[in-house]
Amino acid sequence: MYIGADYYPEHWPKERWATDAKLMKEAGFNIVRMAEFAWAKMEPYEGQYDFSWLDEAIEILADNGVKTILGTPTGCMPAWVALKYPEVIAVDKTGHKTPYGNRKDNCSTSLSYRLLGQKIVRAMAEHFGHNDNVIGWQTDNELGGPNCYCDTCKLAWQEWLEEKYKTIDELNERWGTVFWSHTYRDFNQVPLPKRDSSNPSLELDYCRFHSRQVVSFQKEHIDILKEICKDKFITHNFMGFYDNIDYYALAENLDFVSWDYYYNGSWGNTGSWKNRFSRYNSGAAANDLMRSLKNKNFWIMENSAGPLGWECYGRNLRPGEFKHMSLQNAAHGADGQIWFRWRTSRFGTEQYWHGILGHDGLPGRRYNEAAATGAILQKLSPYINGAETIAKVAIMLSYEDRWALKIQKNSNNFDYEKHIMKYYKAFSKLGVDVDFVRPTQDLSKYKLVIMPTVYIVTEEIASNVKSFVEDGGVLISTFRTGVKDSCNVPHALTLPGLLREITGIKIEEYEAIDPDNLYEVEMDNSTFTAEILSDWIIPESAKVLANYTDKDLSDYATLTVNNFGQGRAYYVGTSFVEEEAYDKLIELALKGSGIKTFGPLPEGVEITTRINYDYSCYFIINHTDEITSVEVPAGLELISGKEVSGVFNLGPRDVIVVKHQIM
Repeated sequence: MYIGADYYPEHWPKERWATDAKLMKEAGFNIVRMAEFAWAKMEPYEGQYDFSWLDEAIEILADNGVKTILGTPTGCMPAWVALKYPEVIAVDKTGHKTPYGNRKDNCSTSLSYRLLGQKIVRAMAEHFGHNDNVIGWQTDNELGGPNCYCDTCKLAWQEWLEEKYKTIDELNERWGTVFWSHTYRDFNQVPLPKRDSSNPSLELDYCRFHSRQVVSFQKEHIDILKEICKDKFITHNFMGFYDNIDYYALAENLDFVSWDYYYNGSWGNTGSWKNRFSRYNSGAAANDLMRSLKNKNFWIMENSAGPLGWECYGRNLRPGEFKHMSLQNAAHGADGQIWFRWRTSRFGTEQYWHGILGHDGLPGRRYNEAAATGAILQKLSPYINGAETIAKVAIMLSYEDRWALKIQKNSNNFDYEKHIMKYYKAFSKLGVDVDFVRPTQDLSKYKLVIMPTVYIVTEEIASNVKSFVEDGGVLISTFRTGVKDSCNVPHALTLPGLLREITGIKIEEYEAIDPDNLYEVEMDNSTFTAEILSDWIIPESAKVLANYTDKDLSDYATLTVNNFGQGRAYYVGTSFVEEEAYDKLIELALKGSGIKTFGPLPEGVEITTRINYDYSCYFIINHTDEITSVEVPAGLELISGKEVSGVFNLGPRDVIVVKHQIM
């Protein structure tokens, strides 16, 4: 297993490099990522390359048993690029150029930037391609934005539209441009998105266009690296639930996915263990999403190492959290983990984005904990490297849905990620592993699939879901599913549109719920609270499982189930405040599915499974601050080397990994 840190030798005197390498060796590290922000150092003047400093750093590290991943440096341009080629600078919606001096300020469409990027990538590949101490590449850094609205983008956008729709009449018809007299007579009349609301069809296609530009930008680098460096892997550092790019498409040409997981970021991860557990749950889901993008295990390319911040900094890692966080990552499929960063920078914007070492460069608690955690991961490595997560439950996640719901939120209180997490948490409480899938993906290996507000449903998606349920699958679809076609236009059908036959219901009316006037729902002799959005469900062939208690809505269902073919289709017409509502729903849906559960687990306990040949590795994590008793499978606990079975007392924030032989 590869364990290490992101390293920036260019930030420190050469005399320090050997000290850093020695400390890494003593910590048991065997990998660094370097150079993703070193374009100006490697190409100080256009066409003049200097890799000598990097050669020296790679060699010093290798002498201490540390290999290197190199990042292509196009995530941050040198000053000479911005000055000599001003057309590469991104333009915002107001028409103003992004001021030079930050990062990610380039236009992904710019031919000049693409050519300059190809040149530095090719020069790096030719220089380092046969260096055995360089084992792989990371493309760019955290690809995503900015969305650019320059003249070059406008022309490329119009050409993309013509390629997609063929004729302007087809675009007009599909987009409904007759509204507000926006009918176009030529593709060169189609504008980029405006500062405020414009046609939702135009907005969605622009999201697709921008994503395509970024994906093709990355592919140019991948093609060069594959041509020259045939024996080295290529990855990219994704950003969890980030939604500006179609991550399925971005992952397609990579060998595997990596991502940057900052557990203790500035988003308010403080207070009780329940607050921390919520954040760990989100991190677990993001890990599962990253694994699902290619149905392969992944790496953590940037892992929290200390307080994070630019102008201000946030919460530090508590004692034991290096181990806690890193073992959770391993539980969900991380086969390599790299902490960001090795040493806290004394320069620039990230002076308070703390690393394993502080500004003083001296090893302390964080260094010692990272070393101890690395040793545990290496101890587990023979058992878990390559071990897979075999999930029988999938949650559909579509980037096009996410874009469409950003364009039209339906309710100001609706949050796509929080909506998904309500279902994910219900499975987590039972120790049920989850994949994320595209709506068009083959569903045959799953027994239960969640469609959480799959807003855009095409004939292809509907057919995919129909086959899944007919063949015995269990489907849970939710409010505002099946509303739109691929052009972000509502279907001319009674909701849930193309899913009406499968769900056995019709929805003629719906509403956003006033947060000051929430509804009550009766389900299975319990009362729950409906919030955010409400579909008024009329059952046709479906059976009613829950109703609104409001007398004005007494004729409408909140939750239904319909037998279809060999399977069942549930429809959930609202969002619930209480987690218990989702627990009941998932428990109901799992009945008779044959899906193994461990629950309900004690509150704050997580169990995740990785399978390797003829045995399973169960990661059992206590996220609480108290000793917790949990039933564990019989087997060898790999960290302590002791046999365990039955009830086990798990210490505060402790983790055990049980190897259980499959009979």
